[in-house]
Amino acid sequence: MGLIHHYTSINTLSLILRHKTIRFNRLDRVDDVSEAKYYGNYSLGKFLFVSCWTDSDTESIPLWHMYTDRMRGVRITLDSDWMYYRPLVPNPKYGFIQSGEVMAPIPFDKLINDDYLVLPNIFQKEKVLRKVRYVDDPSIFLNNVVDLKTLPDGKAEMKLRDVNDYATYKEKIWSFQEEVRFTLFILPAIPIPPGGFNNDQYLSEFPTHVMNSIVNGVGPKLNYFDMEIDSAAIEKVTVTLGPLCDAGDEVIVDSLLAKYASGGTVQKSKLTGTIRSAIK
Repeated sequence: MGLIHHYTSINTLSLILRHKTIRFNRLDRVDDVSEAKYYGNYSLGKFLFVSCWTDSDTESIPLWHMYTDRMRGVRITLDSDWMYYRPLVPNPKYGFIQSGEVMAPIPFDKLINDDYLVLPNIFQKEKVLRKVRYVDDPSIFLNNVVDLKTLPDGKAEMKLRDVNDYATYKEKIWSFQEEVRFTLFILPAIPIPPGGFNNDQYLSEFPTHVMNSIVNGVGPKLNYFDMEIDSAAIEKVTVTLGPLCDAGDEVIVDSLLAKYASGGTVQKSKLTGTIRSAIK
């Protein structure tokens, strides 16, 4: 996709550079309150985690205003392929058998553990980053993505349709954001037994636990998920100062890059000098 941009505060920039991570926020905690309500009777917003960007190279006054401190924040520009993909190394204690080399941007113990499971779309880059589609009514596309049926033997069966489309629809009123977003679907897990994943009781209980969690709207015990940035990507970061940043803000940003991303670049907003003050 090329370059993408994230408008945020100088404080958040400092945390991103220091920890070299990007934070994915839970969908039911983002600014568009309605987003988590498009999934019919199910609270899937508790299972979806997103990192929101724009692929518009033109600076946006609304985004400066909404996501920075009175236009004294920054716009972070990274290559869209910023995730640190490396060989997945399974924990030997789980008896996991892997055929060939698998590349993943999340270490094995953060991919699946006793508390949660990140669904496998993370292995395919093209399915993690998606352009947001702006429509009149997102619920038309998302209302029936959970298919719960009762089988003849009385047992329940659940299917999740079009998982890669979750969190990619927004109402047209938000189209000014020209948003692209990275999306994770994270399910609550159960403790992995000493023998690993091949334990029959575990294989039987885990799907039931997931189904009950979705039905009852009980997501993983996570408010956010942090993803590591590839060191090569962070060294090519460009930080654009907000239109109303002053000399002190520039000194702070320069110092952050010198310490954490010496190959990065700082530049002034093209809107500098054209805006008198932030809109109240």
